[in-house]
Amino acid sequence: MLMCLLHPNTLFIIGNGFDLFHGLRTSYSDFEQFISRERIYEEFGEFFDIKTNGDRLWNNFENDLHTISPGKMVEYYKEFDVLDEDFRPSFIYSLEDELSERVEHLPTEISNKLAEWIRALPQPKTADLERSKKLLKLGLNAKFISFNYTSTLTSIYNINRKNIYYIHGNAEETDELIFGHGVENCLYPVPPIFDESNEPTRHFYSDSEDAARGLFNLLKKPVEDVLPKLKSHCEGIGKIDNIIVLGHSLGDVDLQYFQFLRTFFPEATWALSYYNKADLNRIKQFKKIIDFPGKLKIIKVFAIN
Repeated sequence: MLMCLLHPNTLFIIGNGFDLFHGLRTSYSDFEQFISRERIYEEFGEFFDIKTNGDRLWNNFENDLHTISPGKMVEYYKEFDVLDEDFRPSFIYSLEDELSERVEHLPTEISNKLAEWIRALPQPKTADLERSKKLLKLGLNAKFISFNYTSTLTSIYNINRKNIYYIHGNAEETDELIFGHGVENCLYPVPPIFDESNEPTRHFYSDSEDAARGLFNLLKKPVEDVLPKLKSHCEGIGKIDNIIVLGHSLGDVDLQYFQFLRTFFPEATWALSYYNKADLNRIKQFKKIIDFPGKLKIIKVFAIN
């Protein structure tokens, strides 16, 4: 049983496991099912290397967005062959324009679909909610940083909205949700103009591939833009003695946020929740990166069923 601290100077950091704990179907596989008839689902399969097994975590999905293959994207949209008799050079320019437009709009479309999916989520069973609320106690006067797009904190626990900071947006308030990978270098960088034999590397589709390559940067999570907003928020929430992380997978893509919070609240005692052995392994790796000298607790979360 997990009974969380009710100390008023507590900051809860909420991840997707929190929603899953309450019976909400917010796993990546659920989102995958929601978009299964959409073009973006087909695109995910055609020019991204996105794993789709049932155990995928949200940070895995986000990180997989860095696997965009410009060559595969060109092949997906190319509807001609340069060897055809009716081929025209204008086809190449039209392809480049089409790719540039798709690259510009795809991130917004993904964000819109995420918001649409969250708003369409069915409510969990009342019995499940009652059991979860008995297992989990949240102080009404505590502060919250939620990585989720849902309104679980307000709808189930009646937490005052002013005490919640939705670091990546809330689907009931905006369609502009923040997501993305955290990889620095593209798997398919721009090749040099000449190869080792001093032969040119550019070809018919090079400009189109360059246009597609722009998607790598557009799908990168804008952590550097979010951090100043997080800092501004933290400056206004007062003294924090305890930081409790519930249901967050502690993925690399969000690591900078945790590094900032550890530094901003240096005297706070941290507690990290886990559900299974995989969570414990992630915590072990997390502790190697962020130093918690004598101020870290590990707490077990039990399933509600």
